[in-house]
Amino acid sequence: MCLDGNGVNWEVIIRGGGFFIRSLRILTLGFVEHAFCGRGAEMNVGPEDFLNSSTRTCDNEKFVVGNWSAIAEAFGLRREQFLKPVQVHGDGIIIWDSKMKDNHELEGDAIVTRCGGVALCVDTADCIPLLFVDSVERVIAVVHAGWRGTALNISGKVVDVMRNHFGTDPANVIVTMGPSIGLCCYEIDGYVHEKLLPWLKEEYIVPSFRPGHWYVDLQGVNRVQLIAKGVLECNIDAIKICTFCNSDHFFSYRRDGARTGRQTSFILLKNT
Repeated sequence: MCLDGNGVNWEVIIRGGGFFIRSLRILTLGFVEHAFCGRGAEMNVGPEDFLNSSTRTCDNEKFVVGNWSAIAEAFGLRREQFLKPVQVHGDGIIIWDSKMKDNHELEGDAIVTRCGGVALCVDTADCIPLLFVDSVERVIAVVHAGWRGTALNISGKVVDVMRNHFGTDPANVIVTMGPSIGLCCYEIDGYVHEKLLPWLKEEYIVPSFRPGHWYVDLQGVNRVQLIAKGVLECNIDAIKICTFCNSDHFFSYRRDGARTGRQTSFILLKNT
Protein backbone atom coordinates (compact mmCIF):
# COMPACT_ATOMS: atom_id res chain seq x y z
CA MET A 1 0.00 0.00 0.00
CA CYS A 2 1.26 3.44 -0.90
CA LEU A 3 1.55 5.67 2.16
CA ASP A 4 2.54 8.84 0.36
CA GLY A 5 -0.95 10.31 0.43
CA ASN A 6 -3.60 10.94 3.04
CA GLY A 7 -6.50 8.81 4.19
CA VAL A 8 -10.05 9.96 4.79
CA ASN A 9 -9.44 10.82 8.45
CA TRP A 10 -5.65 10.73 8.67
CA GLU A 11 -2.51 12.16 7.14
CA VAL A 12 1.05 11.01 6.58
CA ILE A 13 3.90 13.36 7.40
CA ILE A 14 7.60 12.84 6.71
CA ARG A 15 10.06 14.34 9.18
CA GLY A 16 13.74 13.62 9.62
CA GLY A 17 13.70 10.46 7.52
CA GLY A 18 10.79 8.95 9.44
CA PHE A 19 7.13 8.84 8.55
CA PHE A 20 4.27 9.36 10.94
CA ILE A 21 0.50 9.04 10.67
CA ARG A 22 -1.78 11.50 12.45
CA SER A 23 -5.54 11.68 12.96
CA LEU A 24 -7.08 14.72 11.31
CA ARG A 25 -9.92 14.61 13.82
CA ILE A 26 -7.52 14.81 16.79
CA LEU A 27 -5.43 17.50 15.09
CA THR A 28 -8.45 19.77 14.78
CA LEU A 29 -8.78 19.86 18.60
CA GLY A 30 -5.63 21.98 18.77
CA PHE A 31 -4.53 20.98 22.29
CA VAL A 32 -3.11 17.51 21.54
CA GLU A 33 0.05 16.28 19.79
CA HIS A 34 0.16 12.68 18.66
CA ALA A 35 1.44 10.24 16.06
CA PHE A 36 1.46 6.63 14.99
CA CYS A 37 5.06 5.95 13.98
CA GLY A 38 6.17 3.72 11.13
CA ARG A 39 9.52 2.01 10.78
CA GLY A 40 11.02 4.91 8.86
CA ALA A 41 10.88 6.38 5.38
CA GLU A 42 14.57 5.60 4.93
CA MET A 43 15.45 1.99 5.72
CA ASN A 44 18.78 1.18 7.36
CA VAL A 45 21.12 -1.48 6.00
CA GLY A 46 21.79 -4.23 8.53
CA PRO A 47 19.93 -5.35 11.64
CA GLU A 48 19.15 -1.86 12.94
CA ASP A 49 15.80 -0.40 11.93
CA PHE A 50 15.16 3.32 11.96
CA LEU A 51 12.43 4.22 14.47
CA ASN A 52 12.43 0.80 16.14
CA SER A 53 11.42 1.81 19.68
CA SER A 54 12.14 -1.44 21.56
CA THR A 55 15.33 -2.96 22.97
CA ARG A 56 13.61 -6.37 22.98
CA THR A 57 14.97 -6.93 19.47
CA CYS A 58 18.33 -7.41 17.81
CA ASP A 59 18.90 -3.63 17.84
CA ASN A 60 21.41 -2.41 20.41
CA GLU A 61 20.21 -0.08 23.15
CA LYS A 62 22.25 2.88 21.93
CA PHE A 63 20.60 2.70 18.53
CA VAL A 64 17.10 2.48 20.03
CA VAL A 65 17.79 5.49 22.27
CA GLY A 66 18.78 7.35 19.12
CA ASN A 67 15.49 6.39 17.52
CA TRP A 68 13.57 7.80 20.49
CA SER A 69 15.57 11.02 20.14
CA ALA A 70 14.63 11.17 16.45
CA ILE A 71 10.93 10.76 17.26
CA ALA A 72 11.13 13.44 19.95
CA GLU A 73 12.98 15.86 17.67
CA ALA A 74 10.42 15.37 14.90
CA PHE A 75 7.74 16.80 17.18
CA GLY A 76 9.76 19.34 19.12
CA LEU A 77 9.77 17.22 22.29
CA ARG A 78 12.42 15.86 24.65
CA ARG A 79 13.06 12.15 24.92
CA GLU A 80 12.42 12.36 28.67
CA GLN A 81 8.81 13.41 28.03
CA PHE A 82 7.87 9.97 26.72
CA LEU A 83 6.15 7.67 29.20
CA LYS A 84 6.08 4.02 28.14
CA PRO A 85 4.87 1.24 30.44
CA VAL A 86 6.13 -2.33 30.68
CA GLN A 87 3.48 -3.98 28.50
CA VAL A 88 2.20 -7.40 29.57
CA HIS A 89 -0.77 -8.10 27.26
CA GLY A 90 -3.23 -7.57 30.09
CA ASP A 91 -5.82 -5.01 31.17
CA GLY A 92 -3.76 -2.99 33.64
CA ILE A 93 -4.44 0.75 33.40
CA ILE A 94 -2.05 3.36 34.80
CA ILE A 95 -3.55 6.66 35.96
CA TRP A 96 -0.68 9.11 35.65
CA ASP A 97 -0.52 12.27 37.77
CA SER A 98 2.10 14.93 38.36
CA LYS A 99 3.22 13.36 41.66
CA MET A 100 4.45 10.21 39.96
CA LYS A 101 8.17 10.31 39.26
CA ASP A 102 9.62 6.89 38.42
CA ASN A 103 8.23 5.77 35.08
CA HIS A 104 10.66 2.94 34.36
CA GLU A 105 8.86 0.06 36.06
CA LEU A 106 5.21 0.94 35.49
CA GLU A 107 3.43 -2.21 34.31
CA GLY A 108 0.27 -2.06 32.25
CA ASP A 109 -1.16 -1.79 28.77
CA ALA A 110 -2.90 1.58 29.02
CA ILE A 111 -2.18 5.00 30.52
CA VAL A 112 -4.69 7.76 31.27
CA THR A 113 -3.85 11.32 32.32
CA ARG A 114 -4.91 14.93 32.47
CA CYS A 115 -1.31 16.12 32.89
CA GLY A 116 0.18 18.25 30.15
CA GLY A 117 3.60 17.75 28.60
CA VAL A 118 3.70 13.96 29.06
CA ALA A 119 3.73 11.83 25.90
CA LEU A 120 1.87 8.61 26.71
CA CYS A 121 3.05 5.84 24.42
CA VAL A 122 2.85 2.14 23.63
CA ASP A 123 4.88 -0.12 21.36
CA THR A 124 3.21 -2.45 18.86
CA ALA A 125 4.09 -4.85 16.08
CA ASP A 126 0.62 -6.10 14.96
CA CYS A 127 -1.41 -5.28 18.08
CA ILE A 128 -3.65 -2.20 17.99
CA PRO A 129 -2.46 1.15 19.33
CA LEU A 130 -5.45 3.24 20.37
CA LEU A 131 -5.42 6.96 21.19
CA PHE A 132 -8.25 8.46 23.28
CA VAL A 133 -9.15 12.13 23.78
CA ASP A 134 -11.94 13.60 25.89
CA SER A 135 -12.56 16.76 23.90
CA VAL A 136 -14.31 18.52 26.83
CA GLU A 137 -12.44 17.47 29.99
CA ARG A 138 -9.11 17.30 28.13
CA VAL A 139 -8.21 13.82 29.31
CA ILE A 140 -6.10 11.55 27.10
CA ALA A 141 -5.24 7.86 27.04
CA VAL A 142 -3.16 5.40 25.09
CA VAL A 143 -3.90 1.67 24.82
CA HIS A 144 -2.06 -1.42 23.60
CA ALA A 145 -4.63 -4.05 22.58
CA GLY A 146 -3.67 -7.47 21.28
CA TRP A 147 -6.09 -10.36 21.40
CA ARG A 148 -5.51 -10.87 25.13
CA GLY A 149 -6.12 -7.24 26.01
CA THR A 150 -9.12 -7.19 23.70
CA ALA A 151 -10.53 -10.34 25.32
CA LEU A 152 -10.20 -8.52 28.67
CA ASN A 153 -11.99 -5.47 27.18
CA ILE A 154 -9.13 -3.09 27.95
CA SER A 155 -10.51 -0.40 25.62
CA GLY A 156 -13.87 -0.44 27.37
CA LYS A 157 -12.20 -0.36 30.77
CA VAL A 158 -10.23 2.75 29.79
CA VAL A 159 -13.52 4.51 29.06
CA ASP A 160 -14.69 3.47 32.55
CA VAL A 161 -11.52 4.94 34.11
CA MET A 162 -11.92 8.20 32.19
CA ARG A 163 -15.52 8.48 33.37
CA ASN A 164 -15.00 7.44 36.99
CA HIS A 165 -11.75 9.34 37.69
CA PHE A 166 -12.04 12.40 35.46
CA GLY A 167 -15.78 12.90 34.89
CA THR A 168 -15.61 12.04 31.20
CA ASP A 169 -18.84 11.74 29.24
CA PRO A 170 -18.17 8.87 26.78
CA ALA A 171 -20.08 10.82 24.13
CA ASN A 172 -17.22 13.35 24.15
CA VAL A 173 -14.49 10.75 23.64
CA ILE A 174 -12.67 10.54 20.32
CA VAL A 175 -10.77 7.32 19.60
CA THR A 176 -8.37 6.58 16.77
CA MET A 177 -7.04 3.07 16.20
CA GLY A 178 -3.66 2.96 14.49
CA PRO A 179 -2.14 0.54 11.98
CA SER A 180 -2.35 -3.09 13.10
CA ILE A 181 -2.72 -6.55 11.65
CA GLY A 182 -5.90 -6.70 9.58
CA LEU A 183 -8.73 -9.09 8.89
CA CYS A 184 -6.80 -10.18 5.80
CA CYS A 185 -3.95 -11.66 7.86
CA TYR A 186 -4.99 -12.15 11.49
CA GLU A 187 -5.80 -15.83 11.88
CA ILE A 188 -6.94 -17.18 15.26
CA ASP A 189 -7.64 -20.64 16.65
CA GLY A 190 -10.58 -21.98 18.62
CA TYR A 191 -9.18 -20.91 21.99
CA VAL A 192 -8.84 -17.24 20.99
CA HIS A 193 -12.18 -17.41 19.18
CA GLU A 194 -13.87 -18.45 22.43
CA LYS A 195 -12.23 -15.59 24.35
CA LEU A 196 -13.37 -13.00 21.81
CA LEU A 197 -16.81 -14.50 21.19
CA PRO A 198 -18.84 -12.03 23.31
CA TRP A 199 -17.89 -9.19 20.93
CA LEU A 200 -17.61 -10.98 17.58
CA LYS A 201 -19.99 -9.54 15.02
CA GLU A 202 -20.48 -11.35 11.74
CA GLU A 203 -18.72 -8.65 9.74
CA TYR A 204 -15.59 -8.94 11.86
CA ILE A 205 -14.86 -12.64 11.38
CA VAL A 206 -14.49 -14.98 8.39
CA PRO A 207 -13.61 -18.71 8.31
CA SER A 208 -10.06 -19.72 7.47
CA PHE A 209 -9.29 -22.48 5.00
CA ARG A 210 -7.93 -24.37 8.01
CA PRO A 211 -10.60 -26.13 10.08
CA GLY A 212 -11.08 -24.60 13.50
CA HIS A 213 -9.49 -21.29 12.53
CA TRP A 214 -10.84 -17.87 11.61
CA TYR A 215 -9.66 -14.48 10.41
CA VAL A 216 -10.65 -11.64 12.74
CA ASP A 217 -10.86 -7.85 12.48
CA LEU A 218 -9.48 -6.93 15.91
CA GLN A 219 -10.12 -3.23 15.29
CA GLY A 220 -13.77 -4.10 14.70
CA VAL A 221 -13.98 -6.00 17.98
CA ASN A 222 -12.56 -2.99 19.86
CA ARG A 223 -15.09 -0.79 18.09
CA VAL A 224 -17.91 -2.95 19.48
CA GLN A 225 -16.48 -2.67 22.98
CA LEU A 226 -16.12 1.12 22.79
CA ILE A 227 -19.68 1.60 21.54
CA ALA A 228 -20.96 -0.60 24.37
CA LYS A 229 -19.35 1.87 26.81
CA GLY A 230 -21.08 4.85 25.24
CA VAL A 231 -18.49 6.09 22.76
CA LEU A 232 -20.29 7.32 19.66
CA GLU A 233 -19.58 5.27 16.55
CA CYS A 234 -19.03 8.48 14.60
CA ASN A 235 -16.22 9.37 17.02
CA ILE A 236 -14.25 6.16 16.37
CA ASP A 237 -11.73 6.14 13.54
CA ALA A 238 -9.69 3.16 12.41
CA ILE A 239 -6.62 3.51 10.20
CA LYS A 240 -7.09 0.47 7.99
CA ILE A 241 -3.47 -0.31 7.19
CA CYS A 242 -2.35 -3.88 7.84
CA THR A 243 1.06 -4.13 9.51
CA PHE A 244 1.55 -7.68 8.25
CA CYS A 245 0.98 -6.71 4.61
CA ASN A 246 3.13 -3.58 4.62
CA SER A 247 6.64 -4.78 5.41
CA ASP A 248 8.31 -1.64 4.02
CA HIS A 249 6.55 0.56 6.54
CA PHE A 250 5.68 -1.47 9.63
CA PHE A 251 7.12 -4.07 11.96
CA SER A 252 5.08 -7.26 12.31
CA TYR A 253 5.50 -10.00 14.91
CA ARG A 254 3.37 -12.46 12.93
CA ARG A 255 5.38 -11.86 9.77
CA ASP A 256 8.93 -11.59 11.11
CA GLY A 257 8.97 -13.26 14.52
CA ALA A 258 9.97 -12.16 18.01
CA ARG A 259 13.15 -10.32 16.93
CA THR A 260 11.26 -7.81 14.83
CA GLY A 261 11.21 -4.17 15.90
CA ARG A 262 8.34 -2.23 17.42
CA GLN A 263 6.69 1.00 16.29
CA THR A 264 5.56 3.45 18.92
CA SER A 265 2.37 5.50 19.10
CA PHE A 266 2.00 8.48 21.40
CA ILE A 267 -0.39 11.19 22.54
CA LEU A 268 0.37 14.33 24.56
CA LEU A 269 -1.63 17.20 26.02
CA LYS A 270 0.09 20.43 25.07
CA ASN A 271 1.01 22.72 27.94
CA THR A 272 -1.11 25.86 27.87
